[in-house]
Amino acid sequence: MTTEHLYYDDAGVQVTSARFVTRGQTLAMSGVTAVSALRHGLTRFQKTLLTCGLLLLVLAHPASLRVTGVLMVAYATWFVLRPPYSVVVTSASGHHTLLTDRRRARVMAIVTAVNEAIVGRA
Repeated sequence: MTTEHLYYDDAGVQVTSARFVTRGQTLAMSGVTAVSALRHGLTRFQKTLLTCGLLLLVLAHPASLRVTGVLMVAYATWFVLRPPYSVVVTSASGHHTLLTDRRRARVMAIVTAVNEAIVGRA
């Protein structure tokens, strides 16, 4: 019987040499062939919101509409500065997004741990 080597353990995410556990979902590491981090861009709605907010900010006459424009631009700017990142694993059954987080460092640490677990299998 082999023991599981722990590569990562933090706030509901655990990566061992045999398993990837997140949000109560378990994936066997033996089936994982690749892992990557995905940075999400602005959605169509967020791009429209940013454009409308900029137009309101520049062209609106009443101050209340300018405030609305500022709020819309602030939301879109916050999303651009802190985009969500996802951990995407590839197995024989396709690509699976297992975790999404705004903390890039955490997502990259998980990706590194999964890569180490894949390499450790060999």
